[in-house]
Amino acid sequence: MKGATLRWRASYAHLALLVIAVAMTAGCGDGTATSTAGQNSNTGVSAGRGQTGNTGNSAATSGPVGMVRLGCGEYCLQAGGYGGGGTPNMTKILTTQVTALPDGTVPITVQCLFEQPCLGALLLDSGDRSTEFVCQSPAVAGSRSVVWGQSDLDVPAQTTRILGVTLSPCAFGLLSQHGTLQVLVTADSGQTVAALPPGDRQGLEPVDGEFVTVAAP
Repeated sequence: MKGATLRWRASYAHLALLVIAVAMTAGCGDGTATSTAGQNSNTGVSAGRGQTGNTGNSAATSGPVGMVRLGCGEYCLQAGGYGGGGTPNMTKILTTQVTALPDGTVPITVQCLFEQPCLGALLLDSGDRSTEFVCQSPAVAGSRSVVWGQSDLDVPAQTTRILGVTLSPCAFGLLSQHGTLQVLVTADSGQTVAALPPGDRQGLEPVDGEFVTVAAP
């Protein structure tokens, strides 16, 4: 399931050097980092979770207004392997057809139906048996699941949000070859459920899966 490099221009050389030094120190940290492989630039901070999307200035890949790219944090990296369940009642995937961006990012609109933010992972994978086993490498380095794309899920309570999920090179190659693909999109709000008291988890179905038709750019 989930940083951005900030660049400042200072009026004085000494201040510029100081800012650069601070940025370099923050980048080193303790040697751990949230994996954002495959998640390209745009605005977006995973609200209150410390997951920051890379910033970019390419109009060709910026996507729809309001779209964010959240990267893939610890929960996202562990997500996958879903089985059948009841009727989802925490999230709803609103996208049914969409065109991928030129960099392979797929904008997915998710609605959070819950009274708290819907937190977890958003996964894209093959929705057709003919392409199910073609791609055998994870979309994000360090992921336990071999899927076509994955991102943190972070949607404020009872609102909608557009999340950009970048396809793996293999999946994007398939899309370019076929023109359109059926993609299984899974929204997993398990991170929210895990934080609730046991008594409040009764009746919650945190996983929503929908088929989405994705067209090549």
